[in-house]
Amino acid sequence: MCYQLDNILFTHAGIGHDWLVDQNRYESGVDPGTIADFVNAIWDYQPLRFTFYGLDPYGDSKTQTPIWIRPSSLISGNRNTFLKTDYIQVVGHTKVRKIDIEGKATGGRYYFIDTFDDSSQFLIYENGEFKVGELNA
Repeated sequence: MCYQLDNILFTHAGIGHDWLVDQNRYESGVDPGTIADFVNAIWDYQPLRFTFYGLDPYGDSKTQTPIWIRPSSLISGNRNTFLKTDYIQVVGHTKVRKIDIEGKATGGRYYFIDTFDDSSQFLIYENGEFKVGELNA
């Protein structure tokens, strides 16, 4: 469900602060290990916590799970939290025209990599830097 490399989190749709702290233990003073360890343990033992919920049928709510949350809710829900200041997130789930490698729309904290079918882009992380690769057609 989640892979973590240093301060970079890789998930399907992103980890929102509201969902994370709603899991009742993350900020309770108990060290859960890395965020990935915590999220993966929930997936292993309580997968129903990842079920879609809420009134918005598109998942555009900052309380949604790492499977459903949309980019605008992820970004706004993490504003002024440790998830924005301390982590970079690489996510798919919502199609984008191209990968915003410069981070203009997200402050360089989020990389949305699920591109439309006509794009040939993919994300590369090498020597501590993100780059965009393109397949030759």
